[in-house]
Amino acid sequence: MCDTFGVSEGQLFLACKRWAQHECESSDREMTDENLRQTLGEDLVNLIRFPAMPLKEFSEYVASGTFLRQTETLHVIRSIAEGINMSSFNNRARIPPRTIFIEPVVLNFSMLKKRRVSVNQIPFFS
Repeated sequence: MCDTFGVSEGQLFLACKRWAQHECESSDREMTDENLRQTLGEDLVNLIRFPAMPLKEFSEYVASGTFLRQTETLHVIRSIAEGINMSSFNNRARIPPRTIFIEPVVLNFSMLKKRRVSVNQIPFFS
C-alpha cells in the first residue's frame, strides 16, 4: 500500500470493511468481523496501519468490535499510548498528498484581443 492517501487510516479501514461487507453480502456469507477479516485476507489487513490511528479513531472504528484479535488490539492500544510500536502492524503515519492550489484566473478574451496579450503572458499558461 502506498505511503500517501487523501484519507485518514481510520477512513481507509472503514472503506476496506465496507468492501468486505459488500463481498460477504454478494456471497451470502454471514457478516461477522471474522468473515470480514477473512474476506479481506491477512495480506491486506496487515497493510492497514492501525497504530498510526489516533486512539479515539481506533477505539471507535476497530477496538469496539472483534475485527482484530484481542492481543492485536491490546498491542495496538499500547503502541498508540506509548508511542513505541508493540504490534505487528506498521505504525508509520502516511504522508498526506501534496495539495496543489492554482489561483483561479478570470479570462476576458475580448480584453485580450484589444490589448494584444498573448496566451504565454497569462500566468496559468506559462
